[in-house]
Amino acid sequence: MADGFLSRTTSPGNAVYRNCLKGMHHCWAIDTFAHRDAFQNELDRAGFRDITLEKASLRIAPSVLFIPLVTAGFFLKEVLWKRRRLTRWQLDNALAPLLGLAAGLHMHRFSYCIFTAVKPGA
Repeated sequence: MADGFLSRTTSPGNAVYRNCLKGMHHCWAIDTFAHRDAFQNELDRAGFRDITLEKASLRIAPSVLFIPLVTAGFFLKEVLWKRRRLTRWQLDNALAPLLGLAAGLHMHRFSYCIFTAVKPGA
């Protein structure tokens, strides 16, 4: 399983980081991101074996840097070329990755991680 995770359960960080998280929560309609350590503990509690965690923020950084380009292309195509009015859902889905890019700059608080594990009974 790969996703963005909170790395710290204490210290809410600076206002920029907090606002990025708040914006991502709103845009993606989620309460919060999972805390990395709590997620790993829940895997263990559920009986998963051979749990490994790979911090992959730096590995995905080159792809993440394309987010502004892809978002700009989307807006140019849909709004300027096709003259479409974007829905709130479309705007939120375009904004959230930009906020994620900014949140990802705070790697000591927010990181992209890959968990692998063997399911119980396998």
